[in-house]
Amino acid sequence: MAYVVDIYCYRHPYSNGFEWGASSANEAVPDYVEIRRANHGLSIECDNWLSDAGVHPECITDKSPEIAVWGDSYAMHLVPGLAKGGGKIVQLTKSVCGPFMGLSPVVGKYTLDWAEKCSKHNRLAFKTIAETKSITHVVLGSAYNSYFKSSDGHFLTPEGLVKKDSSKAIEALILTIESLKAAGKIPILFSPPPRSGFNIGECLERKETGLIFFKASCDVLVTDYQEHEKSIISALKYVANETKVEVIWLDKLLCDQDKCKSKIDGTFIYRDAGHLSVSGSEVLLSEIELKTIGSEAL
Repeated sequence: MAYVVDIYCYRHPYSNGFEWGASSANEAVPDYVEIRRANHGLSIECDNWLSDAGVHPECITDKSPEIAVWGDSYAMHLVPGLAKGGGKIVQLTKSVCGPFMGLSPVVGKYTLDWAEKCSKHNRLAFKTIAETKSITHVVLGSAYNSYFKSSDGHFLTPEGLVKKDSSKAIEALILTIESLKAAGKIPILFSPPPRSGFNIGECLERKETGLIFFKASCDVLVTDYQEHEKSIISALKYVANETKVEVIWLDKLLCDQDKCKSKIDGTFIYRDAGHLSVSGSEVLLSEIELKTIGSEAL
């Protein structure tokens, strides 16, 4: 029996050249640029510093938002799923700038000037949340690498620059949570998705297009995840124990005893080494009922 095979050429979104793959006749070639596009949440406008002028109109889904999503790009990537689930959302996010009151990282290209902007952004985020009566729940999301994992650089605090120490970040996150509670809001922490240091989105794309990727599977081994994220998992568990805040552990949604899924029903869950794809966020999070997390968290 003869088979007709079409050879196609596509431009890899993260290379300067073209690579070849194969597809069967009449099979549509997936648009991997679209599948793995940056996940800014509601809009790319939601990856900007907050200002005294208020929240950008594209970063709010209802004039009376009930859920604030606050944090860095690991907060942004939660929004498509939460919005699809019907949440009335205001998005208060900026890449790398985690939801920590009174503490911002200073390391590498993230200079003292950047850290001062991050601190102001977080002050305005908290002010927006506290002054918006309709907001009941606050989702806090971050990669947490610059806070709980790396010891390089410094933290900018109200007292000035201090050497990086994860205990300072833990104290700042606890302060943030307790301040939200005092303002009558229900804080909810989201963990990062399971990750172990390789680009899961690229792995999935290369597997589907027949290109070489030096892993037998794009799934994340639980043992690798737990080792790679050990300091972050430990810090979040400590914060949860101290504050009694609810933590949505994304590994509970993706992992069995041995491995964590990189795809669900053909959908790429990841766009890169850790961020959820837009469609992955929708598949994973649209059924989460944040509003059922009640006042016992206060």
